[in-house]
Amino acid sequence: MLLRAAAMQTIRRRACDGLRVNDLLREIPLSRRILESRFVKYLGRTPHEEIERVRMDCVKRLLRETDLPLNAIARQTAFSSEYYLSVAFKRAIGQPPSEYRAGATAGLSSNARGQHGG
Repeated sequence: MLLRAAAMQTIRRRACDGLRVNDLLREIPLSRRILESRFVKYLGRTPHEEIERVRMDCVKRLLRETDLPLNAIARQTAFSSEYYLSVAFKRAIGQPPSEYRAGATAGLSSNARGQHGG
C-alpha cells in the first residue's frame, strides 16, 4: 500500500517533467511486472497509462487556465514538439488542443456571465 502511494505521489509530482516507468522503478523497489500488475489491479491501468493520464490533466489545466501557446505547453509538459503534443492529446482526449481550449474558454465565459448576470 505504501509503495503504491509512493508511486502515485511520484507520478503526480513528476509526470509533467517527462517521467518514464523506468524512472519510477528506480524509486520504487519493485519489478516492472509486479508494479504493473498492482497498478492494473487497483487503478485499472498500467503505470505508463497513469503517467500519461496525469500528464494530459496537466496539459488540460494549462489550456484552460493560461494563454500559453501550444509550443510552450509542450515544453512544460515534456513533449518533444507541439505536433507530438497535439497528436497525443487528440488520441487521449478525443479533440485537438485548440478545440479543447476554445470549449473550456467558452464554458468559463458563460459561467462568469451566469454568476454576474442572473
